[in-house]
Amino acid sequence: MNRLFYTFSALIVVVFSTAFMAIEHPTVLINDVGELRSDDSLSLTRRHVEAVKRLTIHRDSLGAERMWRNIVKDEGDYAPALYNLSKLNSVQDAEALMYAGKAYNADKQNKWYTENYALMLVRSNRMNEALPVLQQLLLLDNEQPLVYYYLAYIYATRNELNRAIEVLDSAVMRIGINSHLEGMKRHLLVTNHRYDEAIDVSRRIVDEHPYDINAHIDLGETYELINMDSLALASYETAYRLDTTRAETIVQLLEFHTTRGDSHERFKYENKIFAHNDITLDIKEERLYSFMSDVAFYRDNYFSIGGVIQTLIEHYPTHRQFLRTYAHHLYNGGMNDEAIAYFRAHLSDADVTADDYEYAVALDAAVERYDLLEQDVKRGVELFSESMELWNFYFIYMLSEDITEAINVMEQALQCATNDEDRSFALGCIGHCYYDLGDVNTCYKYYKKALKYNPNNADVLNGYAYYLSLSGKNLDKALAMSEQAIELEPNNANYIDTHAWVLHRLGRNQEAKIYMRQALLLSGQTDASLLAHYGDILWALGEKFMAETYWQKAVENGYDEQDMQAHIEEMKLQGNDR
Repeated sequence: MNRLFYTFSALIVVVFSTAFMAIEHPTVLINDVGELRSDDSLSLTRRHVEAVKRLTIHRDSLGAERMWRNIVKDEGDYAPALYNLSKLNSVQDAEALMYAGKAYNADKQNKWYTENYALMLVRSNRMNEALPVLQQLLLLDNEQPLVYYYLAYIYATRNELNRAIEVLDSAVMRIGINSHLEGMKRHLLVTNHRYDEAIDVSRRIVDEHPYDINAHIDLGETYELINMDSLALASYETAYRLDTTRAETIVQLLEFHTTRGDSHERFKYENKIFAHNDITLDIKEERLYSFMSDVAFYRDNYFSIGGVIQTLIEHYPTHRQFLRTYAHHLYNGGMNDEAIAYFRAHLSDADVTADDYEYAVALDAAVERYDLLEQDVKRGVELFSESMELWNFYFIYMLSEDITEAINVMEQALQCATNDEDRSFALGCIGHCYYDLGDVNTCYKYYKKALKYNPNNADVLNGYAYYLSLSGKNLDKALAMSEQAIELEPNNANYIDTHAWVLHRLGRNQEAKIYMRQALLLSGQTDASLLAHYGDILWALGEKFMAETYWQKAVENGYDEQDMQAHIEEMKLQGNDR
């Protein structure tokens, strides 16, 4: 019973019952919980009316609940109170179901009690119990579509498909065609492989509701099931013409053409999806990058995917990552000059970012346009001096030109650093340079400063440990640093190599061998330095043949052959051929 009815009824009751109470019960009082009390006992009906007034007029659901509970306490099968208790939000689900059941059992001829109990049983997934209640409700009211729907649903869950269909057929006879019930019938017919009947139902729904988009989609899906593709496509296109902006219909057409391998038609609708406002940007990005990560699909649909990226650029002009994506797309297609020209043209945009310059420099390096790289990285650090990534690009570029200038670049970066992690990074880079210049003491000085700013700078810890191991000094300190480095980055092959090498220098070659094998596994056995180190460890363990095998592998992977021969001769001279 809806709230409007309650309110209207309660107002009438107020007028008449108040006058009646004044004549018949002059000593009526209100107790501390808002209930009527008098020297005479009020009837259950009047107490129920007062509870209704408490709920609808005074908006006091807790007060009404207390009054109904008192009624039920006095008279356990008083159906109106039981029914209303079952409808209150404050009552727990299990208790509400219990009240609904008691109200139904107290008066099975009451349509409202029966409907309430049936729906509660359905919502609680107690289908077997709901079935007889729904059947009783159908006897009381055979014009409610929901009753037929739930009856058919229960029969379907019990795999009684024919009986479910019979229920839906009876609904047509009693209440006429209902699109929801007919849709359910179509689904059941399809499940029961009665495709011709399913098509008849779908056509009937379309005829009754020619502007119902879902009806056309359902008809198309039914045609698809029996491989009537031309009719299925016609139904989908009719649905699309009814509303060209509806995302679900576009997706349906997209999937139709995708399953049939029609790339041209597919990407016509892909572009509509990527331009659609109801599809989230996250979904679009995930879809795009899945296209680009599938090498074969990307190759076969290269130009169409380029069109999708351009659609994103057009609809999301403030999302500059799509500019980078399109430049990368051109690069992937071998159009290096076009990629660089396209992206560098956008470096003059007002909303250019540090990420843009970082990508531009990386692209310059990838196509070996070092003249442009120098221009872009210098301009980048001018505009975005806080970007340590750009400073690092600048530093790496200068390392190939002049190590002293590379140090100067990182000194500038150090002055621009805005946090301790970046300061530690810059100091570590400078330390590496001084080691390459042969100034070990200055190198260590910078390393110590770097670790003060960031004790977990794994690159510095690794470099410090490795250089100490080469000198043969402070090996315990080197071991602790290498252990910390691989704890921070457990899958870094170079850090594991350093740890193995420190163990080797400590004479713990069996342990060193284990770590070295792990490093080789992670590196794919292609790093010449790691292969050479493993050879040395095997030599120290007396495994001469295997040591020479790995030394040869090191040469095959780029280790200088003359240097390797000299190294082997030195090992033999040192008496390590045991």
